[in-house]
Amino acid sequence: MEIPAGAQIFDLVFHPTVTTVYAGLLTGQVEAFAYDNEGNHEPVFTIRPSKRSCRGLSINEDGSQLYAVGKSKSLQCVLTFLPYLYFSHFCHYAASLKLIRKR
Repeated sequence: MEIPAGAQIFDLVFHPTVTTVYAGLLTGQVEAFAYDNEGNHEPVFTIRPSKRSCRGLSINEDGSQLYAVGKSKSLQCVLTFLPYLYFSHFCHYAASLKLIRKR
């Protein structure tokens, strides 16, 4: 399946319960696409939680909160069912964030 995102994709994450994939882009946008078993897809939403690139994505267990990190040195949380930027937290690190790890 090929989904046109319009910019370089840095990370992908799949929703745990519905057929939706989220893409973190070079532009700082996060795009959501619904897909089916036959390769058809349609855009669900686009949100830009940061003006700098989105380098890493993660999603919580029920799929309601999507976490994004990137060049802005901040962690953003997007509510996937609205979509709405729930919070943004600046991280005081010397380098940009590139990865989100679950424990």
